[in-house]
Amino acid sequence: MRLKRVLWNAAAAAVAVGGMLFTAPGAYAGTTTLGTSGETSLIQVLANIYNGGTVTGSIGDASFDWSLAKLTRVQDTNGVGNLDLHLGTGGADGTKNDRSWVDGVGNFTVEAKIAGNSQEFGYYDGAYTSVLTGASVGDTATAGPVVGSVFQWVLKSGGNTWYSHNLLPGSSIAPQDMDHMVTWQVEYKSGPKLGGKVWIVAWEDLPSGISDFDYQDLVVEISVVPLPAAAWSGLAVLAGLGAFGYLRRRQRMSLAA
Repeated sequence: MRLKRVLWNAAAAAVAVGGMLFTAPGAYAGTTTLGTSGETSLIQVLANIYNGGTVTGSIGDASFDWSLAKLTRVQDTNGVGNLDLHLGTGGADGTKNDRSWVDGVGNFTVEAKIAGNSQEFGYYDGAYTSVLTGASVGDTATAGPVVGSVFQWVLKSGGNTWYSHNLLPGSSIAPQDMDHMVTWQVEYKSGPKLGGKVWIVAWEDLPSGISDFDYQDLVVEISVVPLPAAAWSGLAVLAGLGAFGYLRRRQRMSLAA
């Protein structure tokens, strides 16, 4: 009986892996198309932040490898599951999208890199929490944690409220007219954020009928605040206890089979 279960589980795992190989979306197939306007383009904004102002590449590129940091575009529509703010898993490899996020670990700091008039940035996890109000360039704030919650980033501008998830499944909020936020995962090459989990999100603040689709109306960098070493030690102990308990249960089940 145990042999049958092992063979069945192995076969199921092989099918699952095969399915992933043949059905996983292309890493950047589901990205929203970005436009340009008479204003400073988004690629120039990003270059000013991470490359000393020199523009290299084009706004449609999946990644920018610049002098201060490497930026990797996160999908907007393809991919399954919620993007993990603190672990960064599934963003750069294209298996998840930037619609919904999860937290549950600690705080995060946000900084406005470019902002138009009357921009407000926050998050929605069933209720709205404001993080930056009346954002201006250089404004920073620390927020979180959003413990155990799936959440969306939010832009409030000109009487409109836009969410990172343009559909918001299971919510009473009506679907939006378009995708209003695009995301890159940032890997700093030096400085205090080296090795940290950092994201840059860029917003379009106008509805589709009058939008210029340039996604540079509010640009915010989100940096994870790492847990202190003592907290990681505590989590490791809890994880070890959980694993020990799991092995004990498996042992009892095997003896009973």
